[in-house]
Amino acid sequence: MSTETTQSREYFRIGYPLAERPQFILDDAVHQVMDCCEAGFRYYSAGFEMPDVGTLVEGRIRFRRGQKVNVRGRVVWRNQGQVAVALTDARIPLSIIYDEQRYLRKRYPLA
Repeated sequence: MSTETTQSREYFRIGYPLAERPQFILDDAVHQVMDCCEAGFRYYSAGFEMPDVGTLVEGRIRFRRGQKVNVRGRVVWRNQGQVAVALTDARIPLSIIYDEQRYLRKRYPLA
């Protein structure tokens, strides 16, 4: 019996505590980013109409510590107010992903 586990994701995904969530600005709506990686993100769309799967969305992610990234991607799934977007053009810069990861690990160390 093998004790190895297979990684189901190609990219490391950063999950955010509620107080640290970046914002996804889509048109005039501001949504909370629940998690992200270089190639996509998941946001919470409470109180707003969710886009259909396959819809192209374009907006900006504003991280809590000041970085801003323009994003464009397709909705790959949606469920119970959550929307997952796979980026189709430029990715979220790896430097931002690493900065976010370092910040969260420092501020929220594992017990």
